[in-house]
Amino acid sequence: MNTPAPSLGSTASSSVILPLITLAVGLLTAIAIYTPGLSGPFFFDDIFNIQNNLHLRLTELNASALKLAAFSTNTGPFQRPVSMSSFALNYYFFGEGPASFKAVNLGIHLISGVLIFLLARLLLRLAAQRADLAVIRDRVTLTAALIAALWLVHPINLTSVLYVVQRMASLSALFILLALLTYTTGRLRFPKHRFQGALWFAVTALFWLCSLASKENALLLPWYIFLIEWLFFYPLQPRPTLGTRLYTFAWLIVPLISGLIYFAFHPGMFDYYGRTFTLTERLLTEIRALWFYVGLILLPRPAALGIFHDDFAISTGLLTPWTTLPAILGWLLAIGLALRFHRQYPLLAFGILFFLAGHALESSIFPLEIMHEHRNYLAGSGILFGGITTLVLMDSPHPYFQPRIRFLLTGVFFIFFSAITFGRASQWQDLTRLILSQVHHHPESASSNYEAGRLYIALREQSQDWLQKDQFNTEAVQYFAKTAALAPYATAPLAILLANAGNANPTDPVMIQEARDRLRHQHPVDSAINNLLTLSRCERQRNCSLPEGLVDSLFQALLTNPRTEGELRATLFDELALRAMHTGRFAEAETLFKQVLAINATKAMFRINYVMLLMQLGRLDEAREHLDRIRAAPQPAAITQLAETLKQHIEEGPKQDASEPKASSNTTGFLLQKLTQPKDSKSLFDFNHNPSQIDQ
Repeated sequence: MNTPAPSLGSTASSSVILPLITLAVGLLTAIAIYTPGLSGPFFFDDIFNIQNNLHLRLTELNASALKLAAFSTNTGPFQRPVSMSSFALNYYFFGEGPASFKAVNLGIHLISGVLIFLLARLLLRLAAQRADLAVIRDRVTLTAALIAALWLVHPINLTSVLYVVQRMASLSALFILLALLTYTTGRLRFPKHRFQGALWFAVTALFWLCSLASKENALLLPWYIFLIEWLFFYPLQPRPTLGTRLYTFAWLIVPLISGLIYFAFHPGMFDYYGRTFTLTERLLTEIRALWFYVGLILLPRPAALGIFHDDFAISTGLLTPWTTLPAILGWLLAIGLALRFHRQYPLLAFGILFFLAGHALESSIFPLEIMHEHRNYLAGSGILFGGITTLVLMDSPHPYFQPRIRFLLTGVFFIFFSAITFGRASQWQDLTRLILSQVHHHPESASSNYEAGRLYIALREQSQDWLQKDQFNTEAVQYFAKTAALAPYATAPLAILLANAGNANPTDPVMIQEARDRLRHQHPVDSAINNLLTLSRCERQRNCSLPEGLVDSLFQALLTNPRTEGELRATLFDELALRAMHTGRFAEAETLFKQVLAINATKAMFRINYVMLLMQLGRLDEAREHLDRIRAAPQPAAITQLAETLKQHIEEGPKQDASEPKASSNTTGFLLQKLTQPKDSKSLFDFNHNPSQIDQ
């Protein structure tokens, strides 16, 4: 680690104004092209994780409320508390409108663009200290500005900005960039100023912790550091010592060994039960997916871009599809050339290897979905770094490929990228355009078809024309039917039952049997659970006409599934208890509620539902005891308010407002129903996705 600290001062011939103008143009253009999409709604995973997450709705700023918000999801092993806290603070300071959340995401994106400029400039200056690369010194700052500008407007980064929940990816990337900047700065100071270097390293560790708490792919930071050490610091030493070699390669080897030890004790991380592909199939498919990403980065195509890519063909063998083997050979060749010629072409080698390192978690062995564009938010900057530095800094004797021509070519790419991003952002301002465009370009995507079905259900609910309602319902059922054909889960069959029941259409016996079979045998995905619970609530509130016993049979089918356990089992028992209470079967309801609390005694709504039963039965002392337990623990403001209201009602006794209609036979039951009605009128047919794991 005794690398001498090279002088990184600007040369006399280097220009400062042009690079700053280039970076400013990139920042201002990014603001302009993203502005149309800021007015768009929450979408897909945003609904459950942000819009409907009561823990984020802070009414006062204190440590207890922030802690609840920070750990309000079970996403990933670390629960991503920094990202979730940022959503809560967003709500507290700017309200619940999606525009403010997207504007903050855009701010994070702009800051990250500046950090990419600073990091690229620092690395290029390091490279320029080598005698064989000294010729690039006068173009370092401008090249760094071009890399940042192109990254800022690149269309593959759009979902990390306008898809609010993907702040997890962009925030993690921001802290990784800060960590790389502070580490590299510390390394430059450490040989001569050890105390200053140590302080910079301490700041690096802090940024790394923040990145890990934003999203788990921050675990890749040591490999990024290895690439900087190996390709930029290591060549500056004429005779690297053994200590230098050990230090450099420890960044590569130690995290790998640590990860293998961790995974040996956590085999559940490789559970592919809920996926339609195996570990081998995923690895083969991801190799092709990486080339697909490279194609989107170098030459983005609007029809190929999208929110969902579950229509990407799975590789079941080396020649199925036939592109699998060439993709493997292509990456072996690319890696081999990067390793073989890393001394002659360190910038290109860094770009290729940085891209692959950035995909080492999400595009490898873990049972995540095959493909998402936001995985390239940081990794894709490696391809841009390698491509732009090769284009702008390489020597060429050809008169038609002189520096001015090459800089002009990057300007063409900048305009091209900006135009595509602006078009995509314009689609994001309108949910109908976004979903219909997605399903048009990805007709074999189960997720795209399902979202199109949800869209037509929403249109049906808004329409006042009965003929139009029927037409919208027919469209929705057709999209759900295609989803059912593409995906093996119970989500789509249940959606068809719910759509027809809400429109007073006959129940499809084929879909009933399909729903039962899938609930019994397939992995119980959260969207299917949500649809089943919605179907049950719809029947309880008498907004759906369903065959007697149908919903109960669906619940029983799911309860026989060996994967129905823990929190999921408690949720099902809770809804069954409410169904029993609704029909006056109080003894059965109490038995079910006790089973719920035996599984999970900490979830407040489980206990509140039990309190409602106790109030129905007149057992007010027991109800007070349960409410006191709820109020004693930190809770979201909405839960606390509900518990306080119930406690107040118990203490004051049932009262009947003269302006309200009389309750039938149970005033307490009437008031409880009133307390739990939503303030805003919402569609009962809410097919919200409730993910247990966000990539993802």
